[in-house]
Amino acid sequence: MKRKMVAFLLTIVLCMSVLFAGCVKDNTRAGIADGTDAMTGNTETVRMQDENSQAGDEEPVKISLCMPQTSWGKSIDSEMMEAFKKVIEEKTNTQIEMISPPSSDYQDRLNVLLTSGEIPDIYVVQSAQDNIPLYGIRGYAAPLNEYLEKDANFDVLKDFDLSAFQVGSELYGVPNDRPMNKIIWVRKDAIDRYGLDIQDEMTTDEFVTEMKKVNQSEMIPFTFPKFLGNFQLFYNFFGAYAGIVQGEDGKYIDGFQTEEMKEAILYIKDLYDQGILDREFITNENSMMREKVFTGKAAAVCDYFYNYLYYLTQSEGVDAYTDFIPIYTLEGPNGHKGNLNESFQNGLCISAKSEHKEKAMEVLSWLFFTDEGVLMTRVGVEGVHYTVENGVITPSAAAADSGYSINVGNLTLAFPVVDQLDFKWGGITDEAYPKQLDIQKISQAPGTIGPKYNITLGVSDLYDKNVATYTSTMNETVVSIVLGNESMEDAYKSYEGFWKSIRGDEMLEELNANQ
Repeated sequence: MKRKMVAFLLTIVLCMSVLFAGCVKDNTRAGIADGTDAMTGNTETVRMQDENSQAGDEEPVKISLCMPQTSWGKSIDSEMMEAFKKVIEEKTNTQIEMISPPSSDYQDRLNVLLTSGEIPDIYVVQSAQDNIPLYGIRGYAAPLNEYLEKDANFDVLKDFDLSAFQVGSELYGVPNDRPMNKIIWVRKDAIDRYGLDIQDEMTTDEFVTEMKKVNQSEMIPFTFPKFLGNFQLFYNFFGAYAGIVQGEDGKYIDGFQTEEMKEAILYIKDLYDQGILDREFITNENSMMREKVFTGKAAAVCDYFYNYLYYLTQSEGVDAYTDFIPIYTLEGPNGHKGNLNESFQNGLCISAKSEHKEKAMEVLSWLFFTDEGVLMTRVGVEGVHYTVENGVITPSAAAADSGYSINVGNLTLAFPVVDQLDFKWGGITDEAYPKQLDIQKISQAPGTIGPKYNITLGVSDLYDKNVATYTSTMNETVVSIVLGNESMEDAYKSYEGFWKSIRGDEMLEELNANQ
């Protein structure tokens, strides 16, 4: 009898348990249906739980990303590159295939990938203004117009002319840096030592007068890189342009065959003949040129606007600290001015063959157009590449050993500019970073920044075929004149022969016919 009673009670308990569970289950469903938590009545709790559950259920999307090796956290250490990749994956719910060609031959290796058909979902493009339109024409890059309109992170691009990335009305890439331009930097201790009168803007004659005050046995008055496209800085002051440009009537002409160009070349030659221009400029790598400036071997230099902080830190590191004063532009004899406008250097494309274009754009947007992504691409991953000790950012020992270094100025180049930081830079005053941002604004203001003309590829077959040799021949002609190897007359006679050999007049006709 006792056993039957126990069995009966167990049966009742079991039935009550099932009944209770069913009630709870029904209440939970009701709670989800009407947007409230069955246990707490909290609508927001249920909404958040539901969203988190959905996000957790989504499989990471596989995205291939091709960037130069040093772009994966500014270090080529494989473990640090993986740490950089992991953050991208966590922030964007992706599985990233890392493609990281060496920086030295990145563009060549990218071109091999593109022509083979193995096109990465996202890829960085060097010499973007030349290459991106070509990639659009060849079917390597997808049009981005519709994606940019959907994402407010890209609104910052509305202030910039992106026509160089277009073919027709379609935009085939976006820049990953703000426009680059170069100004003239002068060491403050050289100004004080030689009593130089340096102004934000000066005439070309005033610049010569002040640079002649520098004792050439003590310092090089003005150093310069070997990259001859930089001579466009001086061409601007004379209203000249080395390349195909529209004349006053709107027709394309060869800007190299103008009297303004010849006047500009003679000015550069005069700087060289007087010893103002660095006699070794023709062999100056950027690193060599910059070392001359921050060590105090040179008084002035033509360099990027964002290198103010670089020169401060580097000069302090070699016990040659001084401030650096910008000359934003010179003004030529006829009122022409404008610093060296290199416009956009690098860009970003999405593969035309990508099966996940929208997700690829999400990754691109986070990595290059949010504060969080920009800080990581420019500085690295905290705790891996650097630490913040006593409020000061410091490279980790492992990162420093792998070649990692922090260039503060890089943060001013990005979209968006990261102007509010939770740390300070060692060796840089509180005033220096805001000053760098001010220098950027002034140097890129209309009337201060020089012109930049672009010829769209695909308009003239002759131009597309000959643009590389055309550019190199102009540079070689200028150097020959400046160094005194040829007279102006003889050098231009040779150039005119080259112009005929590439059917230059016919090239202009093609360009003008397709405006």
